[in-house]
Amino acid sequence: MCLRLLKCLFFLLLIPLMITAQTIDQAFSALSQTEIAKLDPRFQKIIVGEYTQKEKILSGTGIETVGINSAGDNIYDAVVYTTNPEELVSTGIPVNTILPQFVTVRVTMRELLTLAQLQNVQYIDPGLLQYPLNDVTEGVTGADLLHAGYLNGTVYKGQDVILCIIDTGIDWEHKDFRDPADDTQSRILYIWDQTLTPQGAESSPAETDLNYGVEYTRAHIEDEIDGSPAGFVREQDTNGHGTHVTGTAAGNGASFTNLKYAGMAPQADIIVVKAGNGSFTESNIINALTYAQEKATAFGKSVVVNMSLGSNAGPHDGTDAKSQAIDTFTGSGRIVVVSAGNSGDDLIHTMGGVGAGNSVEITFTVPDYTPAGDVNNDDLSIDIWFDGNNDMTAQVISPNGYSVSQTSGGWVENSTNDGTVKIENYVFLSNSDRYIRVNIWDDIAILPPAEGIWKLKLTNNSGANVNYHGWLFDQSIGTAPSIISLSNSDSHYTLSNSAVSAIIVGSYVHRWYWPDYLNNYWWGGSPDLSDNLSSFSSRGPTRDEQDRPDIVAPGDKIVSSLSQYANPGTSAILPGQKHQTMQGTSMSSPVVAGAVALLLQENSNLDDGDVKSLMIDNADTDSYTGLVWNSMWGNGKLNIFGAMSDAMGTSPIVAWETMIYDQWGANSYMDIGSAGFQKIAVKFTPSLSGIVSGFFFQTYINNTLTAPLNVEVWSDNSGKPGTKLSGSSTIAIEKDKILKNSNTFVNLLAGNIFVNSGTNYHIVMYPSNTGEVISISVENNVSSDNRSTYFNSSNWYSLSTDFRIRPVVVENAGLKLLVKVMLQGPFNSVDRTMDTNLTLPLTSPYSEDPVTIASMPENIVDWVLVQLRTTTTGTAIVSKSGLLQSDGKVVSADGRLYIELKAPAGDYYVVVKHRNHLSVMSNDPYNLDSASPVTCDLIHGDGSHIHGTNGAIELLTGLNVWGMWSGDVNKTGIIDGDDRNATWNNRTLTGYQMSDCDLNGRVGASDRNLTWNNRTIQTQVP
Repeated sequence: MCLRLLKCLFFLLLIPLMITAQTIDQAFSALSQTEIAKLDPRFQKIIVGEYTQKEKILSGTGIETVGINSAGDNIYDAVVYTTNPEELVSTGIPVNTILPQFVTVRVTMRELLTLAQLQNVQYIDPGLLQYPLNDVTEGVTGADLLHAGYLNGTVYKGQDVILCIIDTGIDWEHKDFRDPADDTQSRILYIWDQTLTPQGAESSPAETDLNYGVEYTRAHIEDEIDGSPAGFVREQDTNGHGTHVTGTAAGNGASFTNLKYAGMAPQADIIVVKAGNGSFTESNIINALTYAQEKATAFGKSVVVNMSLGSNAGPHDGTDAKSQAIDTFTGSGRIVVVSAGNSGDDLIHTMGGVGAGNSVEITFTVPDYTPAGDVNNDDLSIDIWFDGNNDMTAQVISPNGYSVSQTSGGWVENSTNDGTVKIENYVFLSNSDRYIRVNIWDDIAILPPAEGIWKLKLTNNSGANVNYHGWLFDQSIGTAPSIISLSNSDSHYTLSNSAVSAIIVGSYVHRWYWPDYLNNYWWGGSPDLSDNLSSFSSRGPTRDEQDRPDIVAPGDKIVSSLSQYANPGTSAILPGQKHQTMQGTSMSSPVVAGAVALLLQENSNLDDGDVKSLMIDNADTDSYTGLVWNSMWGNGKLNIFGAMSDAMGTSPIVAWETMIYDQWGANSYMDIGSAGFQKIAVKFTPSLSGIVSGFFFQTYINNTLTAPLNVEVWSDNSGKPGTKLSGSSTIAIEKDKILKNSNTFVNLLAGNIFVNSGTNYHIVMYPSNTGEVISISVENNVSSDNRSTYFNSSNWYSLSTDFRIRPVVVENAGLKLLVKVMLQGPFNSVDRTMDTNLTLPLTSPYSEDPVTIASMPENIVDWVLVQLRTTTTGTAIVSKSGLLQSDGKVVSADGRLYIELKAPAGDYYVVVKHRNHLSVMSNDPYNLDSASPVTCDLIHGDGSHIHGTNGAIELLTGLNVWGMWSGDVNKTGIIDGDDRNATWNNRTLTGYQMSDCDLNGRVGASDRNLTWNNRTIQTQVP
């Protein structure tokens, strides 16, 4: 039943349960024990006045007030588990989101007591607080090729797709979120600030049942940008996390004219939900999903939601409220991307089993520390989740022997001389598993958590063995970071999100060095982890053994938009002071969210299963990832280019490769342009034929360039650069696009530089102005493979180490060509088609492309070979086997109504070859590209469309129907007596024979006659 209908029923079903006359204490005392048990222990503490707003918010378990009503009462977010939402609506308490097992509400303490009395309410949960989990990204993932329209001639930048970011807000004034052609136009459709209360002309979301916060529209934002009126939009991202995340997913880089820090989907529409300033209630997140769905429906667009937030508290099996909300939200055109978490190098997980009637002890050690002072500043929290609901007792024993215990089905809180201890021992409604949660903190200032060894004793009171997982999900001890040691601990099972339908994203390192705006230079420490997994990236699987995370993406030192209201350290702010570096799976998640937006631009009906399959099937693996799936890397590194090729149905999937010849370790550098190093080069050997689409290079700090840096591709001459490739361009890299002390990616597609697999080439670099210098990093003390060279005055010399230069080659997307051609031998003059009498082999007979198919389609005459030439006398640059239909159309071996040839776009002569007919060639070149098939008709015309004199035979005199000459049995390019003799000698043979010139399946007199009648004819295809 829809929420609006439920609210209409309110006036008919209103029941007198609202508590008014009694005090809160009296009303609470009047509840039965069954009703009290419906309230989470944290709510119970609030009601009896033992949980004040001064109390420290224990990470993942605390409660924050989210507002104050007109009567001055605090308002709290709650997730209400109920089997009858209508009953809850009938109380008059506003409901925000209704899902199958629960609803979300915002309530006062009095309303909490009302809810506890409802018959069908099972539990009232404040939920778990979620926390933020914290260029060259496009080049690393292949998004640069999609932005440039490399596939199908379509520019993929997220057009007509909504990216919804649930985070700390956005700096809506930042130019990265405006139209670069008109910076008075915002790309932000809506901002819903859940942390504000409407004032003046402000309002909550109007067309939804989400009755709190303030909604700002694009019109509001654009009025602010042009200054009329000013000061209306009060939303600010004081944290900076949300602005950075949004920039990675959808920023367009418009803060700089060269757009050098554009995100993955720079033309997507943006919706931002500010769900908190650094922590987020589950209710806010769930309601944000409802908001995203309603907005996407209103606009008729697909939507990607990014959640760079999470918690290590909870069941870790996808049954928590947030995960269920995600699973309900996802569907056709609705995708959720979440971060994996940042606990990959934290030993916070433990696991084991407890035998029937037995006990186990989990120990954790609090090190020596200086307390932070005051109350509620030093704390630690542990979650234990059991497989099933066995009767368990939990006992906490402090270093000095103080003991606190709790049996199944309740909670306890005791203050001891070693600190305050709280234990919850319940069964979770959503999965029927027992959990035990322990909090230890300084509720009394002079009694902080004691140093030494603590014990958590778990006793199994049931008659069956039980397994458990545990997490030390929070620790904040002392004024400096302290590491609490958990017994038998590891960093597996530490994913902070586990929704089944979400895409869970880990992080790997793509940048290790960067500059700040004060010309200081920074690096990530030793060892250099470039290309490797980020040490912080959380590891799977989930507690119920799902193979997660799904994918990893760049997330280490990501450069993205800087909020003007945030205050990061100087070392994070880049030159220009509009962007900053951040790291974390919070940063890798929006990389994937932006990539999903590109896929939805291609197909707005993709669901979560489709998107996961595309990303998993096309993920990159290397020596770092090892075999996948694994708990660290998931299914490998994001390759959005391959995923898009797959989504478009390109067969085979268009491949691309980055050639890496250097090894990460210690760094040194060379000054290019200085005496002795006028030019430098790296030899590369592609494993596929295609276009040099770009290259990566690592700079050092020296850069005196006032003019561009030139890049060219040269041929090879005995391991050294030979000459610049004929027809290739010199690419000028703007000096402002080159970041000092950092990895830089340059797109070279404009050069249209085609290279062949297995052939050596060289990337050559040099300053365009003589005497200017830029430093390029090289390996230090690492053995060289002799691929790096430098030019000194007149000669090229080998370097004893390797430049950090990595070329990228992309296979051609495929020139689409529809060829029409007739063969004289099987031509039937009555119906002007060709006979299909042969039983054909499943493998093409042409060595240039011996493709094999599973079965032969109907109506096929024979295999033919299609080739492209740039000149009439040149050699073929690409060859493709095709199947010739009886109507003369050549179709692809994979069933498409055209063939696809891997070559750069351009003008080509089309050649068709057949095993016993003379080759034929078009008289004029055809302009081919990958956008749509171009028809090359070698059948119809006055003869001038065929290259050469007598290059084809007119099959029907005077009717302009032409075909390939039959009878070249021995493939010499001329039909003569040898062909006739071969045919005569093979008479009576049947099957697929070279001597079968009429292709009827047997060699006989008609074949001999064809060779005799066509004697002296020779091919016009040299």
